[in-house]
Amino acid sequence: EHPEYKELFSDFTYYNNVLGAYPTTKGALPHILTGERYLNNVPFNKYIEEAYKNTILYDTLISNGYDIGINVSKTFLPSNSADIFRNVIDKSAKPTSYMNLGLMMYKSTAFSYFPHILKERFWFYSGDFDKYIDISNNKTASKTLSKDDIVFYNSLIEEGLTFDNDSYAFRVYHLHGVHPPYRMTSQLTYDDNGTSIMEESLGSLNVVLEYISQLKKAGLYDQTSIIVMADHGGVDYRQNPMLMVKAMNNSADFRISSAPISYDDLLNTMLWLATGDDRYEPNVFSWNENDIRIRKYWYYDWDNSWDKDYLPDIYEYITDSSSIDMQKMNKTGTVYTSSGIKNNFFVKVSLGEKLQFPNGGKIQGAFVYGFSSDEGTHIWSLGKKAKLSFALENNKFSRDDQLA
Repeated sequence: EHPEYKELFSDFTYYNNVLGAYPTTKGALPHILTGERYLNNVPFNKYIEEAYKNTILYDTLISNGYDIGINVSKTFLPSNSADIFRNVIDKSAKPTSYMNLGLMMYKSTAFSYFPHILKERFWFYSGDFDKYIDISNNKTASKTLSKDDIVFYNSLIEEGLTFDNDSYAFRVYHLHGVHPPYRMTSQLTYDDNGTSIMEESLGSLNVVLEYISQLKKAGLYDQTSIIVMADHGGVDYRQNPMLMVKAMNNSADFRISSAPISYDDLLNTMLWLATGDDRYEPNVFSWNENDIRIRKYWYYDWDNSWDKDYLPDIYEYITDSSSIDMQKMNKTGTVYTSSGIKNNFFVKVSLGEKLQFPNGGKIQGAFVYGFSSDEGTHIWSLGKKAKLSFALENNKFSRDDQLA
């Protein structure tokens, strides 16, 4: 639809057969940053601390002379972040305007409690709060604190990138990206009347292109490896995130690959790009388009559990198909809950039992594909097909009989 972006992203490979790890940012981002999975075995905050202790990524980068900057929410950082990442400082942020901050709080409250027909008048991004945070004594932290695409883009234009020729640099920027309600234009402005998923997607890509433009002006583009990605997908069970990769000193036309990639490959990919050491395999370059491999995905029904100690029950999926279509994936029967692991799990129902779908009905544990997340009063269909898998209990069937 926009072929000009193939030229703008020449040297990149776009991978269209990618299986992510988790359906939302809370599960997905720490896995990307550390390579460690969260499976509800410990409270989330403890997992964050352990994940950064266990990963080899940052020690390897430091030993290879890298200066590290990681620009993500504090939720996803360990307590010793200031010792690892140059842009993290041990200082509390202060509001720049109590009045504007208060108005944002009123706006968020109105969005939460007003009738649905009025909610569009109170749309906002969580990054809007960052406009009223001041840590001005540290320009790097001030510039990179916001995940709002437009705020970040404007900081690139106004302040630009700075470079230190005495060390290598490893940088991670987690921006808001493409999420409804769509208000961002392709020219990086807000439209309160709403835009579209395509318009907002182009805006997000244009942020990346400005970053690339500044690398080129500094003469550092060819010496830089770049990963452009989403932490999770946006449709179906959010299993297919966007991923584009450019290795340093790679000059080629834009390429599309259907190689079977998993987000479990990302840790080795970053290590290989940073060191060139072939020990770090498999990575995204290890797979060919005709390869068949086993890949896993961990799905949970998001319940806005930002402040909770555990994620909702996590259902493990597996596929050996070359496709990441949910209809070609199967549940393994393993469920990771805050009270322990359930193996060979099936929802059990009796003949004549009334099945309740929304509001936590037990039948939701039987969903395989084709059903949306629980919205309290509704569960929607996804696509033209859906599948349930459960065990039927009655006098005529054994407990192990399964109806799918």
